[in-house]
Amino acid sequence: MNMSAMHSGSPTAEDPTTPPPMTTPPRKASVRLQERRGSNLSLLLDVTSLGVEPVCSVSTPKEVWLQLLHTSSRPLTHTMLQQAAVDTNTLNVEYQKIPPNFVSTAELDVPGHMIKDRYKTILPNPESRVILRSSEEEAGPDRYINANYIRGYKGAPRAYIATQGPMLHTVGDFWDMVWQERSSIIVMVTRLKENNEKCELYWPQPRERRGRRRLKEEEEQREEEEEEEEEEEEEKERQADSADSSSE
Repeated sequence: MNMSAMHSGSPTAEDPTTPPPMTTPPRKASVRLQERRGSNLSLLLDVTSLGVEPVCSVSTPKEVWLQLLHTSSRPLTHTMLQQAAVDTNTLNVEYQKIPPNFVSTAELDVPGHMIKDRYKTILPNPESRVILRSSEEEAGPDRYINANYIRGYKGAPRAYIATQGPMLHTVGDFWDMVWQERSSIIVMVTRLKENNEKCELYWPQPRERRGRRRLKEEEEQREEEEEEEEEEEEEKERQADSADSSSE
């Protein structure tokens, strides 16, 4: 209806029972959600044909990267390995693509393992960790060490072992593992000290060398203590100077 037709049908002033003319357009009737989307019958799904098995299996992120770690492989010949070692940037890019493989303490069901872990966040994988077996002469429970077996060339099982730098109280466990696994080569990929201590000296040394090393450590410790004392004295002097200046 246009405006002219609406004006032509408006009531006269002589009819007192007729309501006054509308000044605003009428509201549309409210449309319910069900009417806008259609009948609720269209929202029903027929699930009677589904069996007991789920429609699809859902994998968690951890299961995905575990599967990747178990199946991924890129065997290299000696020549390819030498070339890869030269191009460190490409090697680093490939390394960064490897998903992290962190283990939570809840997954490692070994009582008292924390005293033998150098870092709380770097734990061995439960499924591939090395277990120290007790010898027949010394019967007892199996022992814990922060170490894992690693697959070798073309998936050879337990070709290598990765372990943390031994601590003072785990040096014995380290050598027990070397003996148990018949390890013939030990490759150390860290220094004894990098900012903080990274590894305890675990190989035997002649008495003279051990004596010189002990003297060197004691000398370094004395130097550190002297530096700390000098810093404390300087701090006290600065505090005294600031106190004097504030009193003036």
